[in-house]
Amino acid sequence: MQGIQSFSEDTATWEQVDDRVKCLWPSVELAAQSDLTGLRCIRPLPAYHWNKNIPVQSRTKIFGNASPNPPNSKLYKHGLSTHEQHLALAPTTHGKFLFNTEGVLYVGSHNFSRAAWGLGDAMPKNVELGVVMVSSKFDRIQAWVERLPCRLVPPSNTAPQCYQPFCGLNYQGFLDKHALSQQRKEQQNGHQDCWD
Repeated sequence: MQGIQSFSEDTATWEQVDDRVKCLWPSVELAAQSDLTGLRCIRPLPAYHWNKNIPVQSRTKIFGNASPNPPNSKLYKHGLSTHEQHLALAPTTHGKFLFNTEGVLYVGSHNFSRAAWGLGDAMPKNVELGVVMVSSKFDRIQAWVERLPCRLVPPSNTAPQCYQPFCGLNYQGFLDKHALSQQRKEQQNGHQDCWD
């Protein structure tokens, strides 16, 4: 996120925010390359929301591929991670982050929806946990960036016109199909370990 201007949820337009907010979301191709450990950390974007609610121009400005940084050792071996696997850099399941280039970082489990923040009539209310960190020190901010789960690169470098986010209604079906495909590949290669 860039800048300090804020907009009301009720009056903001996509055009007002699409130059200020960037969303890193795994592409279909990235999800297909992940092993099961990495794939289970990815959640699909609702297809209806992508197809019906987000203007095409805003899609290409806001969304970029969430290139792992770092994921698991298998993606490191394929050159898809900038770091070797390390406990301090392990990806977190269901984790989200908001990063402001001026030195504010939020890391937590919240879905960025009204219900996740206890608003509306959803029952039961969600209980979520998050941490906000603030710093003006360049080296500290860089250390945060190096430990984020995705590389911070301009969306224009990772979101060509053909970019399609990992989305869909049948997530479990995708997992099952992916697991079967991985199992067949490993049987052909003569080994069974897909949790590397």
